[in-house]
Amino acid sequence: MYLTEKKAGTPRNISNHEEAEVLLESFSKQVEEIVNETETTISNVQWTQEIVELILDSNRNALLALDLKVSIATMGIGFGALVAGFFGMNLKSHMEESMYAFGAVCLLALLGSGGAMLIGFRILSKIRKVGLSATGSKTKRLRSPLDRQLARLYNVDRSGWS
Repeated sequence: MYLTEKKAGTPRNISNHEEAEVLLESFSKQVEEIVNETETTISNVQWTQEIVELILDSNRNALLALDLKVSIATMGIGFGALVAGFFGMNLKSHMEESMYAFGAVCLLALLGSGGAMLIGFRILSKIRKVGLSATGSKTKRLRSPLDRQLARLYNVDRSGWS
């Protein structure tokens, strides 16, 4: 190009710079392609990160729900232990003389424990239903935050998901 001609001693006109312009345009287009590809990659990484965060949030919520269920079951068992603790105080109640008192107290403790757990689980399910339908919309909703994110990402019709 220019250096070869300069080495050979052939001078060039200052206005003759078409080859340099072609090279610069070529490099400019290559840089533009690299920038576009980098922007696309960054966008994909951000979407992937958001989807992973949604999955982690969903898993965290499931663990919190499990923790609540275990706490409710523990409360129910604690109610049965409370009844046993009352009768373990060695106080005279004249129930010791009854033939059916032990069975009745055990049955009462079991029913109380089960009732406490049942009430706790019903309240938990009502709270979860209220939390899921807080928007008040009667349209068909997507099941999880991941489904909503994917629908927004790919412009999918939301009513088609079940």
